[in-house]
Amino acid sequence: MGISTHPLKIHSQAFTAEMLGHMGHSREIGMGMRYTRDLDYFKRFDVAVSAGENSQSYLIGAGLEVEVLSEDIETPRMGIKGFYQYQKELFANYSHLGIAPNVSKGFSLEGMEFFPFIALPVGMKIDNASDEFIYSAALSAGVSVPVMRDILVNLELNRDLGASSDYIGLLISWMWN
Repeated sequence: MGISTHPLKIHSQAFTAEMLGHMGHSREIGMGMRYTRDLDYFKRFDVAVSAGENSQSYLIGAGLEVEVLSEDIETPRMGIKGFYQYQKELFANYSHLGIAPNVSKGFSLEGMEFFPFIALPVGMKIDNASDEFIYSAALSAGVSVPVMRDILVNLELNRDLGASSDYIGLLISWMWN
């Protein structure tokens, strides 16, 4: 999900460094980069690239988050993120097309702001070698916390509801207008 559920200033941008711990088949540490741009009040676009310890394992993707319901005092923010990912693993490569409905609600505690979210990414993975379609679904949860004026820290957990890849991610973002 990245930081697409975090409230950004209109037309702001963010560069994110990601550290990912994959707990599926590969059991490896990965690193990635993500660029996020707020297009207008209701839409955010991001592109990402990440790679695992094995140099033959990488992922390239893009997504568009559309806010369906804006957050206010009583109401959580609801959005839907469409995404495409190309994933190369040791002996296979996949095209993954899907959507991720999500809900988030910010709150303040002891002067610190927290923005937790939960998402349900679902989609179709296409094995590019055999053209086999594989249904995919996951449960993602996380929280983003602004730690300085332009720095955002995000912790994200992903539980794959199939047999693919669970991961935990630590993301550090630098935001600017």
